[in-house]
Amino acid sequence: MAAYLAVRQDGIAGWLAANEASGGWIGTLHTYLEAAVYVTLMTLTRCVILVLTAPLFVMAALVGFVDGLVRRDLRRFGAGRESAFIYHHAKRAVTPSSSSVG
Repeated sequence: MAAYLAVRQDGIAGWLAANEASGGWIGTLHTYLEAAVYVTLMTLTRCVILVLTAPLFVMAALVGFVDGLVRRDLRRFGAGRESAFIYHHAKRAVTPSSSSVG
């Protein structure tokens, strides 16, 4: 119960500092436990960042989709028919960039 209260009052840093003086296998276990705590905190931090930025990526994809539809409609209504010129040039531009990712 005292260890829980120490963590509750001082946070993780106080608990890690309180158990730092031990030696032997307990000190080794403490080192590995400390590393596990830091890895877990970093993983959770990255997951939170990913979750909080997901709406931004969804919004950017939606804006790109709507912008593409608007440009397509402008091309169709402006010229009467849509040519494949933009499609073929865009396909040639995307192929090298997608092959250099891997």
